[in-house]
Amino acid sequence: MSVCQEIQLTGVSSQSWERAAAVAIKRALESFGDHCIMRRVNESGIPAPRFTTEVVKFDITLKDNGEIDRYRTTVKVSFLQVVHSSPNLEAASLRR
Repeated sequence: MSVCQEIQLTGVSSQSWERAAAVAIKRALESFGDHCIMRRVNESGIPAPRFTTEVVKFDITLKDNGEIDRYRTTVKVSFLQVVHSSPNLEAASLRR
């Protein structure tokens, strides 16, 4: 059985909202990549987790002089996760 799990992460960058989003998504891959059952093969031929991402919020922090200090991007990351509910179910998923 699989469950779709959603998490929200906030990435921070001194350069752009895009880089801040990349930081958050990279953190999701590092933290939850091994838990995903949906995988695709990337350009290098290495299986990689399949995530769906959605930008939830952009914001910035300002320095005292009004210049931008940090860009922050909050993203919602969704992925499928295996739930082991019985030995029979686990054996069936391994045969596929």
